[in-house]
Amino acid sequence: MQLNNPGRDRHQGLGLGLAIVARLCRLLEHPLTLCSRVGKGSCFSVTLPRAEPAAGPTGTAAPILPSFARPLAGMTVVLVEDDEAVLDTTTALMRQWGCRVLAAASADAALAQLRSDEAEHVQAIVSDHRLGADNGLHAVRRLRSRCGRDVPALLLSGEALPYAVEALAAEAVTPARKPLPALALRAWLSAQLLAPEKPA
Repeated sequence: MQLNNPGRDRHQGLGLGLAIVARLCRLLEHPLTLCSRVGKGSCFSVTLPRAEPAAGPTGTAAPILPSFARPLAGMTVVLVEDDEAVLDTTTALMRQWGCRVLAAASADAALAQLRSDEAEHVQAIVSDHRLGADNGLHAVRRLRSRCGRDVPALLLSGEALPYAVEALAAEAVTPARKPLPALALRAWLSAQLLAPEKPA
């Protein structure tokens, strides 16, 4: 929990996110321990089981790719995230998958980078909900307006969103909790390549 930091500015502290960590540890059955000393600090640790190496493939037939493994080469994605570390790592991850990523810390910065001749090629928008004084849904609306159509949008948040599920569905916006696993992000991006485009 962080006080007086509604925008989750990392320069004011990182926060621990203990509720999320504790829930994940319970789900995965991984022990979570704490060592703390007054005036010194705290150390949290998670114990993971040792895994055996996976056996290699025995045949030569081409595998059937699940949705999260479909090629994303050339897919154009706009990413809006005001946390610099998350912006950099997510951008690098999507570029590793072959996406062309336009990354920005705000809707204004994204719009400044997005040329009119590029807007028609945007295939997905991924935005954090908390963007300082702005919010992700507003960013999605502005970017869609520039693109001239309802580009598929993923709205990420580390907490409950202040919107009804029906309201987001009506705007064709997919909500997701942070941290979003890489495979889940890739599966969502892959699904957008198969979805028919909708006019704005």
